[in-house]
Formats: sequence, C-alpha cells, structure tokens
Amino acid sequence: METILRSNNITLKINHFWAEINSLLYKNREIIYKKQENFWQRQSPVLFPIVGALEDNSYIFEGQTYHLWQHGFARDMNFDLEDSNHNSATFTLKSWSETYKKYPFDFKLSMRYIILENSIEVHYIVKNTGNTDIFFSLGIHPAFHIWTNIEQYSLVFNKNNEWQKVDRLKNGIIFQRYEENFWDYLSKKTLQLKEKFFEKDAMILRKFWGDSVDFYEKNEKIFTMSWENFPHLGIWKQPNAPFICIEPWDWFADEFEQKWDFTNKWGINKLAPNTEKKYSWKLEF
Repeated sequence: METILRSNNITLKINHFWAEINSLLYKNREIIYKKQENFWQRQSPVLFPIVGALEDNSYIFEGQTYHLWQHGFARDMNFDLEDSNHNSATFTLKSWSETYKKYPFDFKLSMRYIILENSIEVHYIVKNTGNTDIFFSLGIHPAFHIWTNIEQYSLVFNKNNEWQKVDRLKNGIIFQRYEENFWDYLSKKTLQLKEKFFEKDAMILRKFWGDSVDFYEKNEKIFTMSWENFPHLGIWKQPNAPFICIEPWDWFADEFEQKWDFTNKWGINKLAPNTEKKYSWKLEF
C-alpha cells in the first residue's frame, strides 16, 4: 500500500510499510533509485533507534544485553498513516511488544512528508512517551538515482573546512586507522564522484561543517539538499550500482573495540519523559 502526493511538478510515492519513498518524480524525471535485483534492496529508509552498526550487533542497558542490527528496526516496521491531504502525509511508529525485545524504551516516531511546487520536505519528531529517559539516534538514507557513469556526477557543499576528516568502516565498525583528510578529495567545495572513493565502504564525516549540498550531473544542477539537526554526514555507494546515498545523521557506528553501555555512547541522544526532538531535510529543484 502506498500514499501518493502530487503538485504540478512533483509526484511522491510513499510505501506505508516502512514510510519510505518509493518514487520521486520531478517533471517526469525519477530522482530516487529504483530497486534492482543485483543491488541494494532499499530506497530511502529512516535509521532509528541507531545509526550504523553496534559492536557485535548488541548493546548493554541496565546490565542487560540487547541485540540490534545495523541502522535499527524502524526501516523494517509497519508505520501507521496518521493523516494526509493532497500535499502532505504523516506516518507514525510507536513502541510495542516487538520493539521492547530489542529496545526497552517508550517512544513515538513521526515522519511528515510535504511537497510544494518545486521542493519536498521531510520532518521527523522523536517523542519520549514513557516515564523514564530514552536514548536513541536518528539518520536518513535516501538513494538518488544515477543515470550515467558515476564520474559524471558531483556534490558541491555550501561550506568548506580543510580540517574535516573522513572515517572508514571495517566490518561495519569505524576503524580509526582508516581516517583520511576530506580535503584531499575536494576541489574547493566540490567532490567529483568516483567509484574508488567507496572501495572502503561509506565516507563518514563526523561533526560535518556544512548543512546543504548541490547534486550535479555534469553542469546541470539536479537539486539542492539541506538538513537541520543532523551534525554528521555519510556518503555511500554500492560498487557499480546506479545510485548515490547522501545521508545526514545525528550519530554513527560504534568504533572498533569500544563496546559501551548504551547510555554512555558518544553522541547518543537522551530525552526526558514527555519531551521530543525534531529533525528535517529538504530537496529543492
């Protein structure tokens, strides 16, 4: 089942099961990657209540060990359609018996999609619906379609910082020996994309200095992507796949041999009862 939102220039299709974008057409051009048999079988998942992988796919809370796979469970769960009209739709996921087995906290995750003539916005609210503090992280993972060779595409960032580092993964965990200088990949503010950049998995930019990026095919700007309340950024491409993922995060994978109590993980969010945290991202064409 899916919800379809339309404006004069945009058609947005959202899958109810994961509240994930199935298709985004701008003037009949597909923006979101269309799943192919030999490549990634997702399109635009939300990452909650963790971003990235945990050491041994597990964490400790109040002396008990819980098992949680990479990027959490929200991307594999059925969301409820709370409300919709011609240009917006809100989906919600609430804690229940199945989530408690992996994540012993009370929460409500809301996702609101809004389309205008030449832009879409996606807003997230994480609310603590229980009587004790909750701990979590949230990220987004949209895959944007690539029509030609990856080297025809580039990312132009709105800010520049010669001190930005790139972290790399080993078996899904951040491995410090792979730390690189992002400056070495850039020409001023431009990252000219290449397959070899992703031979060591994602490019992870912790404490990223920008909050928007322009996506180009040759000299044509396809869109500007901007975000709020996401301090980190991931850029990922599956080898030879026809997509590139631009992923604002508010956390990231565990570091090598640093398995800690969940409440003490660096950068983890803490919400008091009956409080909430908001995030958003936007595409402008």
